[in-house]
Amino acid sequence: KLNILDLRYNKIGDQGALCVGEALREHMALRVLNLSSNEISAAAADHFYQFFQNKNKLVQFDLKGNAECDATAMEAYFQIRNNKKTIELDLRSNQIGDKGAKYIADALQNNTTLMQLDLRSNNIEDKGVEDLFDALKNNKTLKKLRLTGNRDGRFIALETAVCIRSQKNFKQLLLSSNRIGNNGVRYLTEALRHNSIISTIDLSGNQIDDKGLHYLTDFLKNNTSVHILKLNINSITNMGATYIAEMLNGNKTITVLELNSNKIQDKGIENLADVIIKNKTLKTLSLTKNPSVLAVALEKFVDLQQNKTITGLELCNCNIGEEGMKYIADALNYNKALIEINLEGNQIGNTGAQYLADVLEHYPTLVRLNLEDNGIDGQGAQYLANALETILVLKELNLNKNIIGEQGAKYLADALTTSKVITSNIFQLFLTFTLPMEKYSS
Repeated sequence: KLNILDLRYNKIGDQGALCVGEALREHMALRVLNLSSNEISAAAADHFYQFFQNKNKLVQFDLKGNAECDATAMEAYFQIRNNKKTIELDLRSNQIGDKGAKYIADALQNNTTLMQLDLRSNNIEDKGVEDLFDALKNNKTLKKLRLTGNRDGRFIALETAVCIRSQKNFKQLLLSSNRIGNNGVRYLTEALRHNSIISTIDLSGNQIDDKGLHYLTDFLKNNTSVHILKLNINSITNMGATYIAEMLNGNKTITVLELNSNKIQDKGIENLADVIIKNKTLKTLSLTKNPSVLAVALEKFVDLQQNKTITGLELCNCNIGEEGMKYIADALNYNKALIEINLEGNQIGNTGAQYLADVLEHYPTLVRLNLEDNGIDGQGAQYLANALETILVLKELNLNKNIIGEQGAKYLADALTTSKVITSNIFQLFLTFTLPMEKYSS
């Protein structure tokens, strides 16, 4: 029985190589075949790959020196598949590429001995990384995979996925600014499903859009260990915000959520708010640099709801409008410790003024209130006047640059006769409307 065949440096070419392949097809005992430097093309090498797929004793197949072949990858295929003593394999800088990665992936499917594989600097792109990922779904033995220096940004995600799966104490996933993309998230979440202690996930700056986010939120819906989630500087839109809202509806462990510098607009923020307002677990929310005027208001809602030591709310010139004011008013129901509220330049209008007034009627600590430049007219002034009658400690009220008119001034003037407000611009308005100032001198 033929065990070893060495035909190197013979210029047998493709035709000769195929004849050798046909002749050896039934030689199941063949262990070593050397066809290096024989002017064999990639197409002929592929035929060898097909011919010898059933040879489980071939541990060394040398095609080096055949310029067009994925010689290293094909040699690695037989070594990984058939040499049960191979536990580490270094294939750095061999120009393996996607096709060669496919050979290696096929070998990994049923390998139970290889523990470390180094494929750094091999021109492997997205297809090759995808084939390796598919192979590693079934391979439970590989503990360390190295792919840095390849062309696809997902390589680090696949490296990390192998690490997550093999390290039982893996608690923090910190991969910011690595361009892993949507499929990189898929690799990671597949591995994380087998990890019950992961507590922090930071995938900021990774070119993740709603599709990639969906992989992550599907995983997090039933996760009970992740407390911190950071997804800053990605491409998450309103749809992604909906995925996050659905996840938060069932997740009771996430305490920190960062979504700064994404593409979430008002509708997405509203969907988040519907869930977050009822969520008692979330302690910190970051939404800055999203194209929504409501983002900062929802941030403040969480801050006020969770931090009972806050005594001042400063939210100037953010244009939060009446919807944003509703978030702030809801938060004030949870936090009764504010001494000062500054909402200058937010165009909350009459409806926003009503939301605020309804809360302030039962607010015990407020000393200073600034509502300058908010589009409040006489109706809004009436809402505020009703609240002023019950606020016990308010000392300063600023309503400059609104449109409360004469009737609004009268509502406020009547309220101020019983209020303890010391500093207010209302009296200046009275002069404009020639009201009897003696009545309000107190």
